[in-house]
Amino acid sequence: MVLLRELDDAKDYPAVIHPVGSDWERQTLTVTILRCLGLLLSLVISNLDSIATISTSMEISSRFTTDEFVSTFRQAVQVSGEGGENRFVIDPVALGEFVTTVNEQEPHYFYMYTHVLQTLHLWLPFNSFECQILRVMNVAPCQLHPNSWTFLKAFQVACEGLDVVPAVGVFFCFFHVKNVSPHSLISISSQPNKGRFSLYASNFKNYRDTFVRFRCGKGFPELMFDAYGNRLFPFYWSSSPRLIKGTRPGTLNEYERLAVSALSKFQVLSFVELISREDKPQSLGEYMGSMSTISAQQRATLVLKARSQKAEAERAAASADAMSQLVVEESGVKNTKRKNSEGSRRISVVIPKKMKVTGDDEEEDEVEGEPLKPRRTKGRGLTSLDSGEGGSSAATKGKEASISCCPLNPEKYARTSSLSDLPSEDLRQATIDHHIQGALLTYYLSNRQEHESIDFRNKMESADTSLSALEKEFVTAKSKFEEDLAAVKADQEEKVKAVVKAKEDEMVALRGKLVTVEGELTEEKAKAKTQQEEASLNVEALTGRIEKLEVEGVSQFDEGFKFALEQVKVTFPDVDAIKLSELDSVNQIVEGKIVPYVLPPSE
Repeated sequence: MVLLRELDDAKDYPAVIHPVGSDWERQTLTVTILRCLGLLLSLVISNLDSIATISTSMEISSRFTTDEFVSTFRQAVQVSGEGGENRFVIDPVALGEFVTTVNEQEPHYFYMYTHVLQTLHLWLPFNSFECQILRVMNVAPCQLHPNSWTFLKAFQVACEGLDVVPAVGVFFCFFHVKNVSPHSLISISSQPNKGRFSLYASNFKNYRDTFVRFRCGKGFPELMFDAYGNRLFPFYWSSSPRLIKGTRPGTLNEYERLAVSALSKFQVLSFVELISREDKPQSLGEYMGSMSTISAQQRATLVLKARSQKAEAERAAASADAMSQLVVEESGVKNTKRKNSEGSRRISVVIPKKMKVTGDDEEEDEVEGEPLKPRRTKGRGLTSLDSGEGGSSAATKGKEASISCCPLNPEKYARTSSLSDLPSEDLRQATIDHHIQGALLTYYLSNRQEHESIDFRNKMESADTSLSALEKEFVTAKSKFEEDLAAVKADQEEKVKAVVKAKEDEMVALRGKLVTVEGELTEEKAKAKTQQEEASLNVEALTGRIEKLEVEGVSQFDEGFKFALEQVKVTFPDVDAIKLSELDSVNQIVEGKIVPYVLPPSE
């Protein structure tokens, strides 16, 4: 969009009017075209960068790539609210598989972030309200932003505290889909001035790499299919999510209007407080009572009305067509932010013959052969300049190009469609006026380009300043780190030296002790050898003495035997002396007979 200032404010406007076709005009036209091309190129590059960023924003691998990781998760975290952990199967995710992957084959499965399930206390299988939300939004469970799951959970807990059946129409009375894109998570935001729940966190973190596959276990299709075999919700990443802007109030029934009225009478409820009281009805009722803007009696009346119609409301919610209650923008998937950015930088251009002029807030179709009418702006008689080829080059294009400039006398030239239809004087005046408009366009484009350059330079200077500050911080942190590292290194070296010295001293002491022990051992060996030699001598002496004693003992025994025989001879003179002489001290008696002594076989 070209912003035109009033002529009175253009103090830098050149006083010299250059003739048509001069070098100055050609140079000005060239500079203008180059600047316009540069601006368009920057727009294209910016859009390409944003598209590339969006297309890769969900390409994050999961950490659950093995059965061991999944098994560890299942042992640590319970994800089934009905105690049926074995009724569904959790599979690991293959390397290079993302949440945007679509499976067209059996068995079907869906991705879900385990971190979201664990943190927000979501339970599988999803209840009917959650399935309805996913269906009307046409998104997979992993496609909904975690903070949006927070709103769903908080809404259901609040409805539970009021004994109200959660309904899609009631929910979208307070919320709307902020924006939709096939390449990013879908966010739900509060309707203006109707926020009823606080976010769990301003930025839900550490969840994008925690997705796994969930699929039906044997005999449990209820996880993903209804009784007729239809899908309860989209399983895979949807390329066409719905942009839901709210609910049509006239389509709500009496019960739903009562629920809206009840929820509208509460202050902003904390998700943390609600989830901590999910299984504590009394505590939940006390908290919601403290956050209500109505009296306890009025609140009790609302709860009683809700309870009396609860059964009928449950039947109605199960059979209701939620889409008929919602306001859905038909434009579908779009990137509003990028569209607005492009629109704010669009330049008004007129294409010859059949053309379409596009501005910030207006569109105008031109039919072939119909003269262009000058359009007045909100200034003092100035109009925006629309030329077929840009700048003052329209004067050289003959009858093909139409002029939508503002001459000094607009009434005189209001019905003139080309320069060739004007008289010579008027042609000269129109040429001058056209040149003035071309110069104005060039000036304003240059001025705008200069402002953009200044703004860009300011941003660059700000970035350079920030970068310089970061560099200084980095240098300071690096120097401090190096100093700390040197100090730690020196301290460690001192400790190592002390330990090494202590070990060396210990080794020296051990070596000295070893020498001492070796000397003592040598002495003990010498002493033991001496004792051994003395013992050997003592053994020899004792052996000789024993032998001597044995000889002496034998001799004394023999002499005593002989003496005994002599005594026998004296005592019994009648005994046969010859028989007595045959007796010997070494004979032995065997079976009553005296026989010579025989050595035993062992001897």
